[in-house]
Amino acid sequence: MIARFKFYQSFWAFQLIFCFFCMDAIASSQGTQIKIFSRSEVNQETFRLGLISEIQSHTWEEIKKIGDIIIGPAPIFGKTRNIRKIDIIEKLKQNRINLLNLQIESPEEIKVIRSFVKISKEEIEKKIFSEIIRAGLWDDEYIKIKKVQVGNGVTLPKGPITYQIEWSQKYNSKGPVFLTVTIKVGEDFQKEITATVYREIFADVVVTKNSLRRYQTISKNDIHLKKMDMSKISSNIILDCNE
Repeated sequence: MIARFKFYQSFWAFQLIFCFFCMDAIASSQGTQIKIFSRSEVNQETFRLGLISEIQSHTWEEIKKIGDIIIGPAPIFGKTRNIRKIDIIEKLKQNRINLLNLQIESPEEIKVIRSFVKISKEEIEKKIFSEIIRAGLWDDEYIKIKKVQVGNGVTLPKGPITYQIEWSQKYNSKGPVFLTVTIKVGEDFQKEITATVYREIFADVVVTKNSLRRYQTISKNDIHLKKMDMSKISSNIILDCNE
């Protein structure tokens, strides 16, 4: 009885080992499978085979080796580049990949698109407005921003976006202020645009409390300071009661 139990135990252990061996042999015989997508979106200057395909193999090393193969430069953001299946096969040969062990599923032509983001004119104007307020360059009591204006929206590569504002004239001038705005995406891309800021500028102006006669001597009791829009008054104003 004990001998028969040991026999069956050894028999099933052998069967289990045999099954594992067969499964491994089947996986090895199937080789590596590469399924290349007809259309892929990339976000790098150059792109690798792993970004535009799905790779299956019985070893991780083989998947990584094939996936790391550089296919070529990506198109500029928002544009498309067409890659031929034959070009990818040539890249595999150049990297000493055994084609006999590969099963490649691919269209004859593959479209590779560089990812991008569009920022509207209104979004940019709102962001510049917020940056000006945050910087606190103008006294909110005497200078009010009416509007910020830029020419058009922009198309940018995907990534973290920051805005850097450079003043091209003194910010306390009466007219519109022209700004150079640098829009940066990460560390590798930047685009400069011009923004125009329209403002209302107020000042405390000396005015009379009542109508005065010609040649009348004016005392401090006849005048006071009043906040007025600078664009609506003449240039020969008095800003100090002591004058």
